[in-house]
Amino acid sequence: MTRGAPAPAPAYKERFVKIGVLSCLNDGSFGWIIGSHKDLQCRFEGQGSRELYAGSMTKVGADIGFTAKEKLVWAVYAPSHQVRPGTLSGTYVGLSANAEVGLGLGANVLGGNFRDNINLVPLSVSGSIGLRATAAIGALTLTRF
Repeated sequence: MTRGAPAPAPAYKERFVKIGVLSCLNDGSFGWIIGSHKDLQCRFEGQGSRELYAGSMTKVGADIGFTAKEKLVWAVYAPSHQVRPGTLSGTYVGLSANAEVGLGLGANVLGGNFRDNINLVPLSVSGSIGLRATAAIGALTLTRF
């Protein structure tokens, strides 16, 4: 009896684990029809540690209106639980969408701190107060204090 060729090895599949939660606040911003920029104060909490980050969110696309206050929350995923302090520093790019009339809801799906392979997944929709409509490409840049 002859044996056939061995079965191919399973393709490498990188697995990600949740390492914590990133919360960001801003005091308000304006959308300028084709984009916007806002400064954020961010806090990462994970595995018994807390880190503070200065953040900025830039959006390019339809972004019309104003927001008085906004809170954004993401679950943070990495290839392993072994991450060094400041690992979240970098730029994340993705899609941003929200609608507000008074109280509003939205989401920013961001990935791509490619240096450390960190991804941000909306833990819940963002909460805000304002009058705004957004459908844009968003970039979040984080710098550790």
